[in-house]
Amino acid sequence: MPKKKKRKSNKKESNSSCNEKKSTENNKSFSSFSYAELVALSATLGYSIAQELDEDDLAIFLVFLELLVIEMQLIVTQRAIEKKTLISTDKEDEVEDIDLDDI
Repeated sequence: MPKKKKRKSNKKESNSSCNEKKSTENNKSFSSFSYAELVALSATLGYSIAQELDEDDLAIFLVFLELLVIEMQLIVTQRAIEKKTLISTDKEDEVEDIDLDDI
């Protein structure tokens, strides 16, 4: 009869949850990077990606990035329009709430 393996998942799970908490605390948002840091990051990524891809794959990847940027611009625009609509709707509600009998 084969021996049963002991399971050590509890320790691993607690370690992984601790690691996740640490990595979350260390994460920076893009808005917290300086201009120089963003330029260095983009240059480093661009150079690294260009070194790994041949000309055809690089051209396809650039088109993919363009599509990604367009979709993200669309989402940002939709959010701005929704926010603007909510603000204007709130202002209209404030105007409608005025009771003219009290004047």
